[in-house]
Amino acid sequence: MVVKIDKGEKVKIQEIDFVGNTKLSDKALRGAMKDTKQKKLTRVFKASKFIKGKYKTDLEKVIAAYKERGYRDARILSDSVTFDKDKNALKVKINVEEGNKYYFGNIKFLGNTVYPDQGLSRLLGIKKGETYNGVLLEKRIADKTKPDGEDITNLYQNNGYLFSTVNAVEVKTANDTIDFEIRITEGPIAYFNKITVTGNNKTNDHVIYRELRTKPGEKYNKELLVRTIREIGQLGFFDPESIEPKFKNVDASAGTVDIEYPLTEKGSSQIELQGGYGGGGFIGTLGLSFNNFSARNLFNKNAYKPLPMGDGQKVSLRLQGSTYFQTYSISFSEPWFGKKKPVQFSTSLSYTKQFLNDFRTYKADKTKSFNIITLSVGLAKRLTVPDDFFVLSQSLSYQHYDLHDYNTGLFTFGNGASRNLAYTVSLSRDNKGVNPIFPTYGSEVSLSGKFTLPYSLFNGVNYATLGNQEAYKLKSTTEVKDSNGNIIIPIGSYLDANGNK
Repeated sequence: MVVKIDKGEKVKIQEIDFVGNTKLSDKALRGAMKDTKQKKLTRVFKASKFIKGKYKTDLEKVIAAYKERGYRDARILSDSVTFDKDKNALKVKINVEEGNKYYFGNIKFLGNTVYPDQGLSRLLGIKKGETYNGVLLEKRIADKTKPDGEDITNLYQNNGYLFSTVNAVEVKTANDTIDFEIRITEGPIAYFNKITVTGNNKTNDHVIYRELRTKPGEKYNKELLVRTIREIGQLGFFDPESIEPKFKNVDASAGTVDIEYPLTEKGSSQIELQGGYGGGGFIGTLGLSFNNFSARNLFNKNAYKPLPMGDGQKVSLRLQGSTYFQTYSISFSEPWFGKKKPVQFSTSLSYTKQFLNDFRTYKADKTKSFNIITLSVGLAKRLTVPDDFFVLSQSLSYQHYDLHDYNTGLFTFGNGASRNLAYTVSLSRDNKGVNPIFPTYGSEVSLSGKFTLPYSLFNGVNYATLGNQEAYKLKSTTEVKDSNGNIIIPIGSYLDANGNK
């Protein structure tokens, strides 16, 4: 069977026309429709395609735009989509009824015994006489767009009241003013009972359980539940989209609830292999990254499947080479150094060898080279003040430079060795959630500084009185050799008025 399909030409929306609107302009209403747009030369990121499902959602957003501005009774009387054959385009016509503008009247809380009216009123953030905003009212009662939003429902949910309900009810409408009752059913306090994890076939249980914020016997807390989803997703070993905790054995009379975290493991290791030709030579790269490594099972032959995995450690190997340079590096990190607190230990070692390029023949002179050895060790600790989204990172790095007839102007000497010791400190805060790959809210900010030792305090040399070249030599060069391998003690060289050394 052969099925022939004629897709035809693409049909776009030529015009979106509103009828019956006097309070809000056509432009404002079109702006409320996020995924249904009419053709416009200046529009780049949003296509003027007509997608039925998104169109229906956008009609609801039009009504929401009215509710945000006080028009509680606004509704769509009719809508139509017609095709213009001459222009090969669609025309959308929406007939609206706006209704009257309303204002908030008295707001009374009923059923609350845990939190006083004043505290709930501050959290609600709506005062008598303000323009009615149905969207804002719904968010302050229960924000469906943010699982850990600052609303009244989450206030109770974050303090053990799993069985609580909060509803806003209109009790009186007088002229243009609406009175509300916020009816609250608090219910009993609930506690976490059994906490289980399923689906982790490669990752060991302790790697996951140490990230859990929900502990058996503690009061139910929705915020900690959401934070747990974030922490598991940040491990990088599981699909964050599929982490949806299941509530099991919810017993209101006993005040207990069991939580199960179903996980779907994904590939966490990477292989990088690339090559190319350019600049007169071939460049090749080989990289191996194992993001769920287990160092303690290195000598356990039964753990090789094909490598010992499951303890959440990271090991990376990288090799890169060309006609002119070679680079080798290895790194290792343990996210829970000491196994008791989230203190990350990391270390890396790299070696680079670069050959001098002969600009006359465009070939590498392998008798003239520049070598760099770098070793770094670091610790990163999760803080508790101001909050536990802060991380303080510290590292020490040591670099050793070794030059062999490498006279390019990069250093003030072509033969010899140079060393550098540096300290790096960084303070960062990352509260992106819930999915760390595609976060929908939150922020990430960091502040870092890198420092070297004040060498003049140790050797008594006043570098301010020396020329830049000599200062660099005396500061950085600890061993200089001539072409015969003899050690030279650099005591300084100067040029007279005639340019003689």
